Amino acid sequence: MDTVGFSSDNQSTYTTPYQSGLTIGSIPTVPMSVSDQDALHLRYQSLVGSQNWLAHTTRPDLSTVVSLLAQHQSSPSPGHLDAALYVVKYLSHTKTLGIYFSSLRKGQLETFLHFPIFSPLLPMSDANWGPQDASMSNTKLDLSLFASRAMSAFYVDLFGPLHWISKHQTVTACSSVEAEIYATSECVKFLLELAQILDSLSLLRLIHAYYYYYSQ
Repeated sequence: MDTVGFSSDNQSTYTTPYQSGLTIGSIPTVPMSVSDQDALHLRYQSLVGSQNWLAHTTRPDLSTVVSLLAQHQSSPSPGHLDAALYVVKYLSHTKTLGIYFSSLRKGQLETFLHFPIFSPLLPMSDANWGPQDASMSNTKLDLSLFASRAMSAFYVDLFGPLHWISKHQTVTACSSVEAEIYATSECVKFLLELAQILDSLSLLRLIHAYYYYYSQ
């Protein structure tokens, strides 16, 4: 974090990457001079870029908040920078967390739904319907249509963490059930694409053999 001029020493720490009561999509734009805006722009992009790398490697817990912060990289405000620094403080408090990659499964994971895909893959999907922070009173929310859309997230396991993603849905769901359906659909589309890639590389038989051997 030194590359963005921020040190986590003696800073407050937090147990969640998302600041309660702070709706990133509704942070107002603040008039700034060109020089100040350029300096803020550079620092914000560097900070969010570092967090994005973590979110795509070993910290899927950052996926949602980084997805929201990344939408404002072209014109961030000081409020967006504060939200990104909040994530840094969360990382300072949870720096011992991460994903441990191993060829041996140490526990059994299960899902409630069986996706139409070969058994070694273990997919999980979820959705958050409604405002980004449902703890806020509706009278205090003034969100644009896109900012109030549900978030989709899914995780795919193949002998260990393989892929995860969290992003806004492209349509406005009318209920939590509809939001869950959209999230499941996004997950299934990725699974079908993955199956086609593995099949084209002639890896399906090898994966099945490996799975059968280690499941015995």
